[in-house]
Amino acid sequence: RSLAPLFLLTLVIGMTGFYKSTYKKGPEVMSDLKDLQVADSEVELIKMVIIDESGNTQVREMISMIEPDANGNLRYLIRFLSPSDIKGVTLLTIEDPKGGSEQYLYLPALGEPRKISTSQQSNYFMGSDFTFEDLRKEQPKDHQYYRLQDDEIEGEEVYVIMSAPAGIDISESRDYDSRLLYIDKETYNILKIEFYEEGKSTPHKTFTGYDYNSKEVDGPTQRPHRAVMNNHEKKTTSIMTILKSRINQPLPTDIFTVEAMKEWSDQDDEEILALFETSQ
Repeated sequence: RSLAPLFLLTLVIGMTGFYKSTYKKGPEVMSDLKDLQVADSEVELIKMVIIDESGNTQVREMISMIEPDANGNLRYLIRFLSPSDIKGVTLLTIEDPKGGSEQYLYLPALGEPRKISTSQQSNYFMGSDFTFEDLRKEQPKDHQYYRLQDDEIEGEEVYVIMSAPAGIDISESRDYDSRLLYIDKETYNILKIEFYEEGKSTPHKTFTGYDYNSKEVDGPTQRPHRAVMNNHEKKTTSIMTILKSRINQPLPTDIFTVEAMKEWSDQDDEEILALFETSQ
């Protein structure tokens, strides 16, 4: 992932220092976030709008589903419903409890799902400003977390957590990417993420989550009604808006397989969409 350079971290530490042990440290904040945002399953109907540097737009509709299996593997699937030229394009991600993951992309025109390699996970997904890696859940084993000085976003106090790749010595290395996560202290909702590239002090991408209390998102766990990814380098924007949502809604167990990606039909789409008409 893309994150902040060493001199930015050094500057912040020099100005503020890290918190003493009586305060929550970065890993503790991220652990609390994970515990509070957990759900047994999720299914969402999402509208994606991609805006290029000239202001031209592409509008897409997709369904997103997440559910763990009996062994604790987290499985999530994104499938496009429209427009017609990308209908049926599907991304399947399977993550084991130890943090290992596999991603498969199915393009109907090719007929067979293909595995996304680790080196390809930084590529942009279907022309949007979200990379394949952005569409995965946070992988704590892949990162080291540092709590910086707390901040405020639109009147809400937030933790500021720097996430750097695991296995590097940040006191000696500048050759890495990093992120700054702005997490609401009360709800643990992620209000903003800044993505930094090595050697740069300004973010190349910014994620912002809006309307966590929107009526369209129901259930005990809060999710942003609208998520915006601004790519400052490309001058493009991708907006995901949740049209309908169900949390902790039982899902068909046989849809999260590579084979199911090929055999999916319009009837399967209808069965998933029917889940939004059921009561919580």
